[in-house]
Amino acid sequence: MNTLGIIIACGKEEEIAPGTEAAFLTLGNMPMVVHSLQLFENTPDIDGVIIAVGKDRIDATLHVIRRFGCTKVKGVVVGSASRLATLRTVYSKIPEPASIIVVHEASRPFIKKEFIQETIKAAKRYG
Repeated sequence: MNTLGIIIACGKEEEIAPGTEAAFLTLGNMPMVVHSLQLFENTPDIDGVIIAVGKDRIDATLHVIRRFGCTKVKGVVVGSASRLATLRTVYSKIPEPASIIVVHEASRPFIKKEFIQETIKAAKRYG
């Protein structure tokens, strides 16, 4: 795998109220996390995706992955309350080495594919 996308959909930073995580609120006609999943799915430069969610969101996440046909998802990882701890957990479970890792928070769904592509291009150019 060359370029791996990590989508963070858990943590206290993304919690609006106790038990209400922004990534799983409906935006349009689907959960906010789906916008991020579909973005990575439709970005040719992304070879695989790992998504980090709270342990109580695993089943919902697996359902969303199947329902929306997210074939690039290589794993669902239980995240932590902090972003750093979540990233450490995800890094320890990456199935194969990646030369570039793109981290995105699902609670910020309006990123454009072109921005991700330019970021990957810059990472390849400058390291």
